[in-house]
Amino acid sequence: MRFLPFRMVLLAMLASGCSVFTSERACTLIGCNDGLAIRFDQQVPADVTVTIELPNGETQSQECRTASFCSAVFFAEVSASSVTVRLSTLGNPTQVIEADDLRYEERRPNGEGCEPVCLIADLHVKLRVG
Repeated sequence: MRFLPFRMVLLAMLASGCSVFTSERACTLIGCNDGLAIRFDQQVPADVTVTIELPNGETQSQECRTASFCSAVFFAEVSASSVTVRLSTLGNPTQVIEADDLRYEERRPNGEGCEPVCLIADLHVKLRVG
């Protein structure tokens, strides 16, 4: 008798056209941005300023602090196929990386078949600090 209310609710849902069991994918609501992700081969051992220069001369900078356990920075809305990356740390020469063949790949943070679709390029960088 204790399962009677559950059975009644289940029958009411089926009779009303609601599907309890479905093969449709449930999509979450995670958002994303197109852009460039610069990933470091290690946690930053010192504060790093990451500056990118786009082919049109525009520059963007982000700071990566050791206290925040930084292992990557993300530059939203960047879609250039090439950038110059400058990594600056206190007491070390600026590390310059020319990335000439960035490839943007589709990412779906909510899974296959779910929106949104973002285009992201990953650039892996070996830090020279210390």
